[in-house]
Amino acid sequence: MGFEKMVGESRNMAVRRLGKDESLQKRYNEVIQAYLDQDHMKVVSEEKLKGDKRLECYLPHHPVFKESSTTTKTRPVFDASAKTTSNFSLNEALMVGPVLQDPLFDLVLRFRKKQVALVADIEKMYLQVKVHPDDTPLQRILWRPSPSEPISTYEMLRVTFGLAPSSYIATRCMQQLAQDEGEVYSRAKEALLSDLYEDDFIGGADSVEEALLLRQELEQLLPKCSFRLRKWVSNATEALAGLAADDLGTQTTLSFDQVKTLGINWQPGPDVLGIDVTGLSVNGQWTRRKVYSVIVQLWDPTGITAPVISWAKIRMQLLWVATQGWDDPLRPDFAGRCVIGYHPCTGLPTLHS
Repeated sequence: MGFEKMVGESRNMAVRRLGKDESLQKRYNEVIQAYLDQDHMKVVSEEKLKGDKRLECYLPHHPVFKESSTTTKTRPVFDASAKTTSNFSLNEALMVGPVLQDPLFDLVLRFRKKQVALVADIEKMYLQVKVHPDDTPLQRILWRPSPSEPISTYEMLRVTFGLAPSSYIATRCMQQLAQDEGEVYSRAKEALLSDLYEDDFIGGADSVEEALLLRQELEQLLPKCSFRLRKWVSNATEALAGLAADDLGTQTTLSFDQVKTLGINWQPGPDVLGIDVTGLSVNGQWTRRKVYSVIVQLWDPTGITAPVISWAKIRMQLLWVATQGWDDPLRPDFAGRCVIGYHPCTGLPTLHS
């Protein structure tokens, strides 16, 4: 089936999913207004909509609040996987593109080989890449400042978080920047091609002097394509000399958005990697659901802790024998075995039996 036939009517679906929670309106309105002010989005008039014959798609969206973020605390999430009337979503109709970056495990190994570590992230990476005007109707959204006001139509003008090919497009632009402008920035060129994971730079050098030169080259190269690195952290503070306070990572334990999502944390002081288990606590009676919720948080994409995680999942099988439903309390004799302990080799919380 062709692309045009796969993308069906989507406006009615987007209207039904338009947020009605007035408590979220103020903060989300500020985000929408910022997108308009920064030319990330534009209003589409009713007159233009009537005369526009291009293929369109309306994306449901909602805000995500992250109070722990030191920069963007509210960001919109666009659902390009929502089904249109054709029973296909926009994501199903789009080509994703090949994988351009090395596996995370390879990147982490290279990172650990450097004597001086440098970590930063690219500010709003997707939003620095413009979408061709012929394609922006596929990124339409609906919004109104309050439920009592009329609905307006907008078009996202930049690469949008939530679309299947967005990661490929942004990464491909970064690699093209390295090829086009990297001849006089050899250190930065190599780093962009080998030490990026999504919008996170995780690299370094074998000396403070080399790390400083690498950081300076990156700061000169990326702005040529409107990209900017921020939240710099290093295990050698000398490598961060000259940076503005706003460009420094402010937390003792550094967890960039993408890496933290993947379950990996880096502590620059002792210079160690670990798995974040700070949220593994259980209140009240043990149930199958609570045990399972603890186990699924022990996720490590590098596979280093797989023996411990597999051990916990095998123990989970015992619960299917001991319980009837997900929320039924465990028998006292069995619940006594489901206590959080720490594995003697890895220090990871796990279930003792």
